[in-house]
Amino acid sequence: MGETFRCLSQETAFFILSEVLMNIIFYKAIEIAQLLKISKALAYRLIAQGEIPSVKFGRTVRVRQEDLQAFVVNNLTCKDKHRGIVVQ
Repeated sequence: MGETFRCLSQETAFFILSEVLMNIIFYKAIEIAQLLKISKALAYRLIAQGEIPSVKFGRTVRVRQEDLQAFVVNNLTCKDKHRGIVVQ
Protein backbone atom coordinates (compact mmCIF):
# COMPACT_ATOMS: atom_id res chain seq x y z
CA MET A 1 0.00 0.00 0.00
CA GLY A 2 1.03 3.58 -0.40
CA GLU A 3 3.00 2.82 -3.56
CA THR A 4 3.23 5.60 -6.07
CA PHE A 5 3.24 4.93 -9.77
CA ARG A 6 4.70 7.23 -12.32
CA CYS A 7 3.59 7.41 -15.89
CA LEU A 8 5.97 5.86 -18.36
CA SER A 9 6.58 7.34 -21.74
CA GLN A 10 5.00 5.39 -24.57
CA GLU A 11 8.49 4.53 -25.80
CA THR A 12 9.57 3.15 -22.40
CA ALA A 13 6.35 1.17 -21.97
CA PHE A 14 6.75 -0.33 -25.44
CA PHE A 15 10.38 -1.30 -24.68
CA ILE A 16 9.41 -3.00 -21.39
CA LEU A 17 6.51 -4.83 -23.01
CA SER A 18 8.61 -5.99 -25.94
CA GLU A 19 11.27 -7.32 -23.55
CA VAL A 20 8.63 -9.28 -21.64
CA LEU A 21 6.99 -10.64 -24.79
CA MET A 22 10.32 -11.71 -26.28
CA ASN A 23 10.64 -14.23 -23.45
CA ILE A 24 7.19 -15.74 -23.90
CA ILE A 25 6.75 -18.64 -26.27
CA PHE A 26 3.32 -18.95 -27.89
CA TYR A 27 2.00 -22.02 -29.70
CA LYS A 28 -0.65 -22.35 -32.40
CA ALA A 29 -3.27 -25.09 -32.06
CA ILE A 30 -1.63 -27.06 -34.87
CA GLU A 31 1.73 -26.94 -33.04
CA ILE A 32 0.05 -28.19 -29.86
CA ALA A 33 -1.47 -31.05 -31.85
CA GLN A 34 1.98 -31.99 -33.16
CA LEU A 35 3.67 -31.68 -29.76
CA LEU A 36 1.04 -33.76 -27.95
CA LYS A 37 0.55 -36.13 -30.89
CA ILE A 38 -3.20 -35.50 -30.97
CA SER A 39 -5.52 -34.43 -33.76
CA LYS A 40 -5.90 -30.77 -34.69
CA ALA A 41 -9.61 -31.07 -33.87
CA LEU A 42 -8.84 -32.24 -30.32
CA ALA A 43 -6.29 -29.45 -29.83
CA TYR A 44 -8.84 -26.85 -30.97
CA ARG A 45 -11.51 -28.39 -28.73
CA LEU A 46 -9.25 -28.40 -25.64
CA ILE A 47 -8.46 -24.73 -26.25
CA ALA A 48 -12.09 -23.76 -26.98
CA GLN A 49 -13.34 -25.52 -23.83
CA GLY A 50 -10.69 -23.80 -21.70
CA GLU A 51 -8.91 -27.04 -20.80
CA ILE A 52 -5.78 -25.43 -22.20
CA PRO A 53 -5.77 -21.70 -21.35
CA SER A 54 -5.23 -19.40 -24.30
CA VAL A 55 -4.58 -15.79 -25.22
CA LYS A 56 -6.57 -14.13 -27.96
CA PHE A 57 -5.16 -11.46 -30.26
CA GLY A 58 -8.10 -10.36 -32.39
CA ARG A 59 -9.17 -13.56 -34.16
CA THR A 60 -5.86 -15.29 -33.47
CA VAL A 61 -5.62 -17.70 -30.54
CA ARG A 62 -2.30 -18.74 -29.01
CA VAL A 63 -1.26 -20.82 -26.00
CA ARG A 64 1.61 -19.78 -23.77
CA GLN A 65 4.29 -22.42 -23.26
CA GLU A 66 3.81 -22.42 -19.48
CA ASP A 67 0.06 -22.99 -19.87
CA LEU A 68 0.68 -25.98 -22.13
CA GLN A 69 3.22 -27.36 -19.66
CA ALA A 70 0.75 -26.94 -16.79
CA PHE A 71 -1.92 -28.75 -18.81
CA VAL A 72 0.42 -31.69 -19.41
CA VAL A 73 1.52 -31.87 -15.76
CA ASN A 74 -2.08 -31.65 -14.51
CA ASN A 75 -3.11 -34.50 -16.81
CA LEU A 76 -0.33 -36.97 -16.05
CA THR A 77 -1.61 -40.41 -15.15
CA CYS A 78 -0.41 -42.19 -12.02
CA LYS A 79 1.83 -44.36 -14.17
CA ASP A 80 3.44 -41.26 -15.73
CA LYS A 81 3.95 -39.65 -12.32
CA HIS A 82 5.86 -42.66 -11.04
CA ARG A 83 8.18 -42.64 -14.04
CA GLY A 84 9.50 -39.24 -12.94
CA ILE A 85 8.66 -37.39 -16.13
CA VAL A 86 10.06 -33.87 -16.07
CA VAL A 87 8.47 -31.19 -18.22
CA GLN A 88 10.74 -28.33 -19.16
